[in-house]
Amino acid sequence: MKRFFILSSLFAVILLFSCGESREKYNHRALAFVDSVNKATDTYLAFATAWARSWRSIIFDYRYISPVSGATEVCIDMNEGLAKYAKEIKPLDSLIFKKHQHVLDSLFKTLKKYPSDSKNLYELISELYTLSKRAYKMAMEPSGSLQTYTQNLNDLETKYEELKSKIDLEKQ
Repeated sequence: MKRFFILSSLFAVILLFSCGESREKYNHRALAFVDSVNKATDTYLAFATAWARSWRSIIFDYRYISPVSGATEVCIDMNEGLAKYAKEIKPLDSLIFKKHQHVLDSLFKTLKKYPSDSKNLYELISELYTLSKRAYKMAMEPSGSLQTYTQNLNDLETKYEELKSKIDLEKQ
């Protein structure tokens, strides 16, 4: 009898671990992660857009726009204006964005084991997460010319909206 109890207990444990998480539970966790990534991505894209707006204003209007206060001032030297922008945004990166990114990294790792019928959702989330990291990089480390930066930002925003639509379809 004791042997039967041990074997049945072992079988039950193996069965529980082999079944994994249900599709519903996984999708619920995954979609909560999507909401967090979307909030972060919206913030990163807002800062990337502000960077482009300030960059454009410095070049064409000789006006620097602060990313923190929105205040403007005369700025004739583009490199000086961009360096000032980077200096103003650096505390936000250290205090908010990197900390938030660390949390998202940890949460994303928990989504890597998915039920087979949630594979498509995981792939979309993985793509969304990669896009979010690109948005972060554009907001914190802009590169290239204003024209290529703006084009890359527009492409990223378009791809982001497409991914959000595809994930919305997966919710159903």
